[in-house]
Amino acid sequence: MRILHVTNYLPHTHSTWGGAEMACKNILELLAENEKISQAVAATLPRKEVNGPFTFFPIETIPDRYTAPYFFFLRHFWLQKDSIVKSQIKTVLQVYRPDVVHFHNFNVLTFSAVSAVKSAGVPAVLSIYDYWIFCPTNMLIDLENTICKQGHGFHCMRRCLHSQFFKTSHYISNLPIVTRKRYFARSLAMFDRIITLSENSKSVVMRHADAQPAVDVIRLAADPDVEDRPDSQPDERTALFAGWVQARKGPDILVKAMAEVIKTFPDARLNVVGPLCESKFEAYIRKLAKDLGVDDNVNFTGKLPQEQFRELFYKASIIVIAEQWENMSPVFALESMAAGKAIVSGRIGGLPELINDGEEGLLARYDDPSDFADKIKTLFADGRMARRMGQNAKSKVARICDRRVVMKKLVDMYTSAINKKNMKAS
Repeated sequence: MRILHVTNYLPHTHSTWGGAEMACKNILELLAENEKISQAVAATLPRKEVNGPFTFFPIETIPDRYTAPYFFFLRHFWLQKDSIVKSQIKTVLQVYRPDVVHFHNFNVLTFSAVSAVKSAGVPAVLSIYDYWIFCPTNMLIDLENTICKQGHGFHCMRRCLHSQFFKTSHYISNLPIVTRKRYFARSLAMFDRIITLSENSKSVVMRHADAQPAVDVIRLAADPDVEDRPDSQPDERTALFAGWVQARKGPDILVKAMAEVIKTFPDARLNVVGPLCESKFEAYIRKLAKDLGVDDNVNFTGKLPQEQFRELFYKASIIVIAEQWENMSPVFALESMAAGKAIVSGRIGGLPELINDGEEGLLARYDDPSDFADKIKTLFADGRMARRMGQNAKSKVARICDRRVVMKKLVDMYTSAINKKNMKAS
């Protein structure tokens, strides 16, 4: 079986990448273990040399050649067309001749890449890692920080978009949002199967999709960490947050929670690891920590080299995840569980499917700093409980993310998409 993966970026080779790209990497590495599968990757122009168990095809885009005001805005929010990408994807299909194409995050490459695949008669599947395809701001969260049930439409122009892009856009440039839902629905229908990482995410897709697509819930593979680290015993009062330091990830919720935690544990620490990528939010969260008197207890490290990150990771007694949107299954949550770490998480998205409250960790109301503080203090006060939950987490990952099980589900899904296309052709 020959599989072509289409993705915006790859970890460590492009300047921008995150959890979705790590999920793509997870799948590439898993499928490389199957001798009957050959893989290729088509992605935007990399910054570094690409190495991996696959053939790599660099794809140039219109913005690589030309720049224009609002062009990024239009591509991301509505104008998903790129003639350069379409031509290059057609060439890749002719050269590599895949049996199936697996799309990951691809909005930079646009729907023109999907159109090229469908024109060639090749089955296409899509992994959904966020809700960009139903929401111009990706998260399905409205301005009041509540879950949006409407999805994209005219209301986005007069609410979320104009407020978010007030200084760089105008109502006129936002007008295309009126037709976005219809345009994106037609494009979504081009996929033969859709993959989500949780049942909750599947329900979100089914709620917002016009038609009822074929959706498979396939978790990422994760091996329990068996490495012994006698010199890396966790600090009893240290929590770790890792991810983009921005509002949708909720690090400000955790900073507020620390103001309550230090009243009981003055030596408590929170390491916030990840890029401070939004200047306004960075200024806000640093001032918040200072105003709350926790700037000595909260350490903003920025993005760290892998070795330094792993050192902080294993020193943490608990992991904290404060997603403020319905994230289907954060890669970091699986990695933390596989390493035997107890997790304090918000009760939102796919996280409660991974973490049973009181078993693999503790669940808090996702936007409530006081509830997070109570859960963090509970585990700081009882190291034995934290260790027990960590072992439960490791056992659960071994059960639900077994490599052989995930491999079989992926291969069966690819085979189903290929058979569906063959039936239509006959």
